[in-house]
Amino acid sequence: MTNYGLVAEMHGKFRIETPPEPQSLDTAVMVGRVEMMLEELVELMRAHRAGDLAEEADALVDLVVFALGTAHLMGLPWDDVFAEVMRANLAKERGVGKRRNGLDLVKPEGWTPPDVAGVLRRAAR
Repeated sequence: MTNYGLVAEMHGKFRIETPPEPQSLDTAVMVGRVEMMLEELVELMRAHRAGDLAEEADALVDLVVFALGTAHLMGLPWDDVFAEVMRANLAKERGVGKRRNGLDLVKPEGWTPPDVAGVLRRAAR
């Protein structure tokens, strides 16, 4: 089962509903979700500063769970959206971009962005 599937299973267990088709969240709900993700980022940095690899890993998993849970609450076809964004990312090249570090990915000539809107339209049918 995918990580997204596991989050969907957790939402089912706790009766957290998902819309029948993709939609944006109410602003208050989205703010709450973002606050939870920010909390996990803070925990990640605290664990990093403490040199606690296990807590770093735990914070990263919690961050991903909140991000995937938010996508699930939005009814996003996550695996399809992820595949489309990764298709575009894999067409990039390693180089120095606007972040000015050697781990950056840059868009080569002819690069095409992900068609997330197309994925969402297909999911809404």
